[in-house]
Amino acid sequence: MNYLKTLFHSVILLITVSSLPSHAEITVGKPLPALQINEDGELLLSNDKISFSAWDSKIIGGDGSKPRVHTLQYIAGRQDASDLNKPLTDTLAELKFPIEKHLVTTIVNLDDAMWGTSGFVKAELENKKKLYKHSSIVADKKGDGQKTWELSKKNSAIAIVSSRGNVLFFKEGALSAKEIDTVLGIITEQINEL
Repeated sequence: MNYLKTLFHSVILLITVSSLPSHAEITVGKPLPALQINEDGELLLSNDKISFSAWDSKIIGGDGSKPRVHTLQYIAGRQDASDLNKPLTDTLAELKFPIEKHLVTTIVNLDDAMWGTSGFVKAELENKKKLYKHSSIVADKKGDGQKTWELSKKNSAIAIVSSRGNVLFFKEGALSAKEIDTVLGIITEQINEL
């Protein structure tokens, strides 16, 4: 009887642990931890109409489909978080790295928007997608990225990911001028290696 009771508890524990979401911090020198965003997801533009598609981090390096370096920005759906790394994103827009070798993916955490504003944030993302057609914009309705990658709320995070899917740079919060120079150097070096 004790054997069955122990077996039962073990099975329940195994089911409970296996059903918990996996979490993994973003770490320099390691592959970008897997993330799937199934609710909302990537904004797609066709005939001036926006649709949404599930997004999977596998497309950022490692799958061999399009070898390019990625700049990944994960931001809270708040203006102040959006402004934290504006100097970097503005510089990237000015430099216009070739799209076939470099892509900026911006994931916006709609779950971390000010109360009652997520609809407005989503509408703004749709406007941005129409303005920057080649950009990769992802709406994270439930904050899956923040939870999975163990990121802080009300913040912005920048990761540079190689064409093989390894994280080359990562920081939460505003990048300093020196860190922006470091990021631009990494991107340029990676592009030259492709």
